[in-house]
Amino acid sequence: MSAAPSIPGTAPGTAPPSGMPALDVNSTFGAVLVGGLVASVLYGITVLQAFSYYQQGAKNDGWLTRVVVAALWLIDTFDMALLSHIIYIYLVTNYGNPSALMQPILWSMSAHLMTTATTEVIVRSMFSLRVWKLSGGKWVPAFVVGLFTLLDLIFGIIVTVKSEGQTFFELARIQAWVVTQFAMGLTGDTLIALLLSYYLYHSRTGFSRTDSIVTILMAYVINTGLLTAIALTVNIVLFATEKRNFAFVALYFVISKLYVNAYLAMLNARTGIRQRMSQPEALALPGNRSRYTNSSAYALSPKVETEARSQESRPSVKTSFRDSLASGAPGEARSVVHFGDRGSPVDKSDTLV
Repeated sequence: MSAAPSIPGTAPGTAPPSGMPALDVNSTFGAVLVGGLVASVLYGITVLQAFSYYQQGAKNDGWLTRVVVAALWLIDTFDMALLSHIIYIYLVTNYGNPSALMQPILWSMSAHLMTTATTEVIVRSMFSLRVWKLSGGKWVPAFVVGLFTLLDLIFGIIVTVKSEGQTFFELARIQAWVVTQFAMGLTGDTLIALLLSYYLYHSRTGFSRTDSIVTILMAYVINTGLLTAIALTVNIVLFATEKRNFAFVALYFVISKLYVNAYLAMLNARTGIRQRMSQPEALALPGNRSRYTNSSAYALSPKVETEARSQESRPSVKTSFRDSLASGAPGEARSVVHFGDRGSPVDKSDTLV
């Protein structure tokens, strides 16, 4: 009598459990392991970025941003503990037992679904707040982003509840709910990137240095938004097409950490931007003619100290940027622009993050 067919990862001669689909250990348990390893690396980067933020940038922020960073770090730490539990149960406790995949998914996996949705909502809400500030208090753009954020949370809760009692191979039953949640998140991320880029583009000042900084901020917005958008798009495709491959599980392990690191990277990038903005910029304002007559020139609210010099050697005076343009005083003015009080820049990086 021939030996019973074996399953990869089991002892030779072990018969496959009844009703268990054929599977490849590399694309199931292997994918779970790889996803956990990548997530642990990203968590290490999260810890480093959070530490860097509280060392350098936290003093310039209000209580809300500081609390949000702490909350994101705590949630991410809890999520890493959940992932560790998932990996340990499947790869250690159930070593050589692929039939464990035919059991309902672990409670820690369901909890991971909820922590991911929560992380996405917090990060997206903070960016929505920046959209509101950068737009000059216009509530419609921020409301639209907030609506998709709320829908993402609602569908995330539904997916978490409906995943209870399902195996990995039975998650296709709730595919419509999962894809809808991903679609809400993808739409929200895309809107945030487009809106922030739009308002940043239209906040250019005419100063070559500040315009270059606006360009840098736009690059940050597009790159971070593009990263999470690509991850969500790939996850949708994998979940819909690869029913026996757990690559979608591996990618979902790291999505929340991509959000946290994207947000922290934006916060920490301001240190270098502030250093660039804190350097005074010399401007030649010839008499009563100036190219800074457009209202966009005041977008960064600069304070200008103008030393007025004339051929009659009149004493120097201090006046505001607007006054220097409106005075029409003869002579040649040499101006130095300082951004903000006490030498700290009032720039678009503060408004953005």
